Amino acid sequence: MRSWAAPLAAVVALAGVLAAGTAGAADNARPGFMSPATGAMPVVGWPTPEKAPANPPATTWRRNAVTFAEPPEPPMLAVVLDDMGLYPSATRRAIGFPDAVTLAFLPYVEDVDRLADAARAAGHELLLHLPMEARGDVPGPGPHHLTVDAGPADLLADLGWNLDRFDGFVGVNNHMGSRFTADRRGMRLVMRRLKARGLLFLDSLTTADSVAEAAGRAAGVPVVRRDVFLGGDSREQVRRRLDKAVAQAERIGHAVVIGHPDRATMAVLAEWLPDPPANVTLVPLSAIPRHAPPLADGDGGGTDRQRRKASAGKTGGES
Repeated sequence: MRSWAAPLAAVVALAGVLAAGTAGAADNARPGFMSPATGAMPVVGWPTPEKAPANPPATTWRRNAVTFAEPPEPPMLAVVLDDMGLYPSATRRAIGFPDAVTLAFLPYVEDVDRLADAARAAGHELLLHLPMEARGDVPGPGPHHLTVDAGPADLLADLGWNLDRFDGFVGVNNHMGSRFTADRRGMRLVMRRLKARGLLFLDSLTTADSVAEAAGRAAGVPVVRRDVFLGGDSREQVRRRLDKAVAQAERIGHAVVIGHPDRATMAVLAEWLPDPPANVTLVPLSAIPRHAPPLADGDGGGTDRQRRKASAGKTGGES
């Protein structure tokens, strides 16, 4: 298996950023790669959104991706940790995990740009964890979250505010969003803007009614689907879900898991990540659209709609 140890320079940069609040160091080359909970972190208020850059490259996600000197061998397993930046101690711990882990940062936390720089310096691939409207009586997703009832101008302004909070990410995945990701109009607008910025989309699958894949396909945006959610009330539950993800990767060649930085998940990953099963390759998220063939109906058990419904039932709530 590949060694995922981060360079000493990246560790020093991380300590400087997270302990002293200074800026993170630049990317570092790593062997095998060519680099491209405690109290909650205070959130940023409601500053005026900045204008998106004009005519960005269409290959932003490829440029920001962690790439392999040799294509990774299947079965591949991508591990994504959400809610980065919200809990400082958990964020520091996650950045210290092997650099195959993809980290998804909430855009509204204070100093998110410095935290993201530190994560990239440690070798991690990044996502922007985009707040979206949820169904039902649940806590709000956060400032500038995307809502179904917003007009196009307001929706795109909120989207732009989020996308401009930091850079270097390969794409976005939804934070909550069980209502918004089921809305065809809203998701069409989002996907068109992601296409213009050259980004991919990871569907956290907080609902079986998500239209993300169809909207992404229409806009020409790569869409990856979460297969297994790692959260659980106990370490044993988290271990069982990791085993399930490995089994799927063995069956169809790849799997994507998403976890939150809760105590059980972080404890299990701290033990599991340094020595994963020898028959799977841990990869950053972008390796899935780059190197894994698309699924046909029948792969992974059932039609596309049936797979979404089965996976969405394992979230335990909004992600």
